[in-house]
Amino acid sequence: MSKTKKEMLFKSSKDLEFYEIDHKYCVDGVELPSVTTVLKNAGFGNYNYVKKNVLEIAAEQGNQLHSKIENYIKNDTIIDTCAAANSKFCNFLEFEDIYKPEWLGSEIKEYSALHGYAGTIDAVCKLKAINDNLVILDFKSGQKCKSHALQLAAYEQLIREKYLKLCKGIPIIDKYILYLSHDKHNLVQVDSRGLGYEIFKSCIAINSYKNGVSL
Repeated sequence: MSKTKKEMLFKSSKDLEFYEIDHKYCVDGVELPSVTTVLKNAGFGNYNYVKKNVLEIAAEQGNQLHSKIENYIKNDTIIDTCAAANSKFCNFLEFEDIYKPEWLGSEIKEYSALHGYAGTIDAVCKLKAINDNLVILDFKSGQKCKSHALQLAAYEQLIREKYLKLCKGIPIIDKYILYLSHDKHNLVQVDSRGLGYEIFKSCIAINSYKNGVSL
């Protein structure tokens, strides 16, 4: 099914270039580390113990699920994907039916001029069944991890920098992770006290030091 493409309030920065093959972000020819790279170099999200082929299959299934959700949010279009992504998408639709999200942005590529990193925000919305707060929403098809809260804290900084005027009167932006498995969805609120970004800034410093910044 297909309808008219939706106009989103939150959009990717036009001056941020993204190279899909090697997952690289650049501004004016300068490469910026991604949020996930910063966290990995600080010791979070290291999956070296997992077999390479298992990681590749999981990554491909995750990419297909994200593409399926993005097309649905932006275009009201449901694209065909692998069976694993299809089953998890059914639980995404169940989540949507329960929480009534008002979609304001999807797959938003943004960077921080203040702190020198970039990332892709899965979605910005309002969960109308809960309240009218602005929400940064991340979709995960794997297991829970402590770094996920730091990831969303980093995304909040990106939103506040880019949309300073819009967010100036918003003291709190809620952050949620939607975990999607084959048989259910689980919506989890993270970093409700706003402490995550202080930790993420420490991760930025560690990443910079590992990449040659002298003390």
